[in-house]
Amino acid sequence: MINFRFHIASLIAVFLALALGVVMGSTVIDRAIVEGLRDRIDTVENKADTQRAENSRLKSQLDNLNKYAEQSSNWTVEAQLTNQPVAVVAERGVNKDLVKAQTELLRQAGGVVPGVLWLEAPWNLGGDGKNADAMRGALGITTRTDKTLRSDAITALSQRLAEGASAPGESDVLDALAKAGFVTLEGVGNGDVSASSFPGSGARVLLLGGPESSITAQDTTVVLTRALVAAKAMTAVGEIDPDSSKISRGLWLAPVRNDDQLKSVVSTIDDVDVVQGRVASALALADLARGVVGAYGTGAGAASTVPLKVIAR
Repeated sequence: MINFRFHIASLIAVFLALALGVVMGSTVIDRAIVEGLRDRIDTVENKADTQRAENSRLKSQLDNLNKYAEQSSNWTVEAQLTNQPVAVVAERGVNKDLVKAQTELLRQAGGVVPGVLWLEAPWNLGGDGKNADAMRGALGITTRTDKTLRSDAITALSQRLAEGASAPGESDVLDALAKAGFVTLEGVGNGDVSASSFPGSGARVLLLGGPESSITAQDTTVVLTRALVAAKAMTAVGEIDPDSSKISRGLWLAPVRNDDQLKSVVSTIDDVDVVQGRVASALALADLARGVVGAYGTGAGAASTVPLKVIAR
């Protein structure tokens, strides 16, 4: 007969075998899992390396294209604005260096650009009424509401820019607005600029602004653009937004671009913060002389990157 000790030994052997099988099985499974994960990691790393190499190639290509655009910009606009006075009007708050770059390119195109007329924050009026009183004093009027007062000032400024400097001895609204702190004239190049010389006769106007503008009073840009058109000043409006995305670019310009009165007579450029936009601004100002108006850039509402035809040199 099989004794009790034999049963105990058999049971122990069975349990030992089961334990050994579990240990060996789990080891094999763990190794398979680890190897699978390693393979996946290697695959991901290889794809990441490939993507980094592609990104580097594309960045190099983009840098070269930007360099080409920058280095060819002067030639592209050469003689397009020969001896043409241009009044650059910029809303304070936008990138000053980019405004300067635009004025320099206009000068490379042959334009007579003695300086930049900066519109200052007091145009917003409001507050304690001191700015409104200062504007009434500069204009010599008694208009009460801020909105109407601002509109009257914009009309007076636009007419002044379209007509050019006042005759010696006559009152000059541009000079009055400058003394009251509503505008600042800043020279470009090596010379200074003053109200008595800004702008030249028959000047075309490039109005520059953007989301960073300190002119926050509603519709100021649209009202100013309409007033310039009414004063018969050939006008283009450019947006400066260095931090814009594809979605946001052109939003600041939308009120002008969507205005039925303006879109057929005013050219718009939504990317003056890049060299392509600055080239488009110069060419658009040149094109206005032959009645060609367009919406340029890469944002909402743009029809082409730059004017497709320009005045022959």
